[in-house]
Amino acid sequence: MPARRSPASADAAATPALSRRHAAGAPSARGLLFTLLGEFVLPGDGLAWTSALLAVFGRLGIEEKAARQALMRTAAAGWLDGEKIGRRTRWRLTGSARQMLTDGAERIYSFTGPAEEWDGRWLLVSVRIPESDRRARHVVRTRLSWAGFGSLGAGLWVSPHPEREAEATRALSEAGVAGDSHVFVATRTGLADVREMVAAAWDLAAVEEQ
Repeated sequence: MPARRSPASADAAATPALSRRHAAGAPSARGLLFTLLGEFVLPGDGLAWTSALLAVFGRLGIEEKAARQALMRTAAAGWLDGEKIGRRTRWRLTGSARQMLTDGAERIYSFTGPAEEWDGRWLLVSVRIPESDRRARHVVRTRLSWAGFGSLGAGLWVSPHPEREAEATRALSEAGVAGDSHVFVATRTGLADVREMVAAAWDLAAVEEQ
């Protein structure tokens, strides 16, 4: 989801990573699950019974098998903890899930369009990740994308939000690549048109569709 001004956290060893494309097809059961968790579970006590979630999924046209798979995969990724109570299962949002959903809600509901008072500073992240470290690459890509960063090429990310430096640093640390990373706050001095840079860093058509 794009954050304001964008054209478009948890233990380091077990930090969940969120894919912005949860599953093929539309609608995505896992994507809908995150929406339900953010809209109805997070504002309450952070708890939800399987039966209640399945009932809501059913009303949204999602088959029970797909709904159960979404729950299990979300739990396996570290966003939910399951607790057996008799024959029933109750799900609890993990700390990472609470942080992610809270950040997401803030960005969604604070989005009002372009920021007229933007000071022109960019947050740049340069990170070197071995090709063999697929987990680190996935964590960095999903976490920085979630924070509204665009990619200007392998290992180079950019955001018009300098205030998100701590979030970027946290993502790099949790991916285990902080020692091979550099973070800058900088201004752009020219050469290629800034619109070309933005179009290269963000999928503007996808942003517009969302």
